[in-house]
Order: sequence, then C-alpha cells, then structure tokens
Amino acid sequence: MSAPADPLILSQRSRIVRFAVEHRIPAMYEFREFVSDGGLLSYGPHLMKMFRRSATYADRILNGAKPGATYIVDWIEIRRSLCMVEPPVR
Repeated sequence: MSAPADPLILSQRSRIVRFAVEHRIPAMYEFREFVSDGGLLSYGPHLMKMFRRSATYADRILNGAKPGATYIVDWIEIRRSLCMVEPPVR
C-alpha cells in the first residue's frame, strides 16, 4: 500500500497506519510522521529543510536579489525512515 501526500491522508494518518498494521499490509508512506505513528517505511522529502530553504530564498528576493539570479542548490533532500518496532501479532 502506498499513501500519497494529501491533507486528508495526513489528517487520518493514525487510522491509516492502524489499519495497515492490523491487516498486516506492508505500506510505504511519503512522510516520516507515518513511521512515528507506527508505519513500516517512509521515503520522501525532509519537509523542515525544504521550508527553511524556501524562507532563505524568499529573504534573498525581498532584500533585492533578482529571482532569476537566485539559484537553487540541492533543493530537496530525500529522507528514509524505517520502523524498527515489530507490530503486535494478533
């Protein structure tokens, strides 16, 4: 099972993770928060670093830099998270 990044999915992540664990469905998620809630695996962008970098670029532009001259280096960092806790067997 793969859960996309969507506001509805994110708001219901604990229910989705619980369902996948109860039915022993291997699932991969886009954000680490799913793994924190008990999900098996996540593979996606590091959101906090993306937000910090976007604030840096906005600051440069607001301080007079031309948007075309503001280059983006390593704009995304992929973060892998793996749940190392074995879910309870029913």
